[in-house]
Amino acid sequence: METNHSKVMFGHRSHLLCERPCTLPSQLRHYVPEAPPLRLRTRTAWSLLAQGSPAIAAVACVPILTRALGPERFGILLLVWTTFGMAGVADLGIGRSLTQLVATRRSRGDASDLRGLAGMGISVAVVLGFTGGLGLMLMAPSLSAYLGLAPDLHGEARRTAILLGAAFPMLVVASALRGVLEGFERFDLSAHVRITIGVLTFAGPALLVPITPRVDAVMGLLLVVRLLGLLALALLVIRVLPKAHHPVTHRRRILSEILVFGGWTTVSNVVSSAMVYADRFVIGSMISASAVAFYAIPGEIVTRLLLAPIAIGAVWLPAFARSTRTDTRAVRDLSERGLRLLLASLVPPLVAATALAEPLLRIWAGPEFAITGVSVLRWLALGVLFNGIAQIPFALLYARGRPKLVATLHLLELPVYVALLAWALPIYGIVGAGMAWAARSALDAAALFAATAALEPAALGQRSLVIRSVGIGGLLILAAAGLSNVTNPVMAATFVTSLSLLWAWTALLTPAWRTEVRAGAARIFGRR
Repeated sequence: METNHSKVMFGHRSHLLCERPCTLPSQLRHYVPEAPPLRLRTRTAWSLLAQGSPAIAAVACVPILTRALGPERFGILLLVWTTFGMAGVADLGIGRSLTQLVATRRSRGDASDLRGLAGMGISVAVVLGFTGGLGLMLMAPSLSAYLGLAPDLHGEARRTAILLGAAFPMLVVASALRGVLEGFERFDLSAHVRITIGVLTFAGPALLVPITPRVDAVMGLLLVVRLLGLLALALLVIRVLPKAHHPVTHRRRILSEILVFGGWTTVSNVVSSAMVYADRFVIGSMISASAVAFYAIPGEIVTRLLLAPIAIGAVWLPAFARSTRTDTRAVRDLSERGLRLLLASLVPPLVAATALAEPLLRIWAGPEFAITGVSVLRWLALGVLFNGIAQIPFALLYARGRPKLVATLHLLELPVYVALLAWALPIYGIVGAGMAWAARSALDAAALFAATAALEPAALGQRSLVIRSVGIGGLLILAAAGLSNVTNPVMAATFVTSLSLLWAWTALLTPAWRTEVRAGAARIFGRR
């Protein structure tokens, strides 16, 4: 969950923390290699590119792969991609803990500790990665039987699983290395690798399948891609780490910090994943397997819009971590800027998706999905709005080293969510599942904001902004749904999306942001 902030974000100088070139403590100035200072807007742009580029590549390449590989081979490749995506959970929170701990130590000037911290975290990731990879290799012989593959694909699936096991340590260690880079707020360096590797994860197989449709050959190519990405990340981490002149001490304390933070992060990640997918399992058990598809496809469309909030939150976490609780003005301004940017980037696309729900589902999945999935998509859009704004308090709590609090809130929410599903599904069907997901997202956002306000009241001084903006955003989504029911969806989308853009321009963007946007537009269109 993530976001961006105030007036300098789009270019002007500011007194605010993290918008100017950072003034580091003398110890860090002595050790840390000079690097060009990155503004929040630049870090956010790189984070957005890193999140969005692989998704764009997937849209372009998946149709090629489905036709060339066939359903069974493509199913195996989907499992490979799923494993790649789970690396952030499989690292047991090491990557995120390194981001928070590195950023916090930078703010305190603990330069001699940074190499030891990074080295310890990466070592733990190596152990976890090899353990998980060995497990995947041992499971390889049974994979074919489990998936019910044709006999001629058994050997291919087994070799794919073995190669995936060999790649798994690279995935986990790469997550830790990215955590170090993001702790130094070098989102540009991290993004260069993530964009390249993310695009090649889809484009590489698409280029290979005309030569050979074997999925083990595809996995071999992906193994090479991940190895090159790991080497690139390792070189970048070596480049940014301070060259400490003193031996690393307090190894046990450092290990304890990493494991405790990472452990609670893992609990939160696992419970969050359970809440993301619990509805599908409950729908399958209470209604039917086909109902899962009619629910999941609208969800896949609308939840893609969370890429921007997640990218923003990734930047805000280390920025919050480098701030201090005593600097209340800087933290409050940082939080407000994040919320403004997040809402401006999230509400107009949500409004457009809500109004265009019927034609989007008809084109992407077929007319039967358009009939049943429109109401589901609209309820989920409300849930995405709440889920998106929660990225700011989520980032602040993690920046303050409180993953246990976030995990506890998620543990408390899980039974409530399951109870909501059990109540809503028999009455409203899959639309009830969408309603329950939206309600759970609203509860989660409220709990995270309340916890942040209790921990650091000054950070959320703009309560009226949150309440007013979420209320207006929700009304715009409801207006889009209502108008598209009584008029042409394209006309409804044009009208309400224009309203949402006008609101974002006048109420969310500050005068300095608007000036910078105008200047950028003038450069693009050649006006002086």
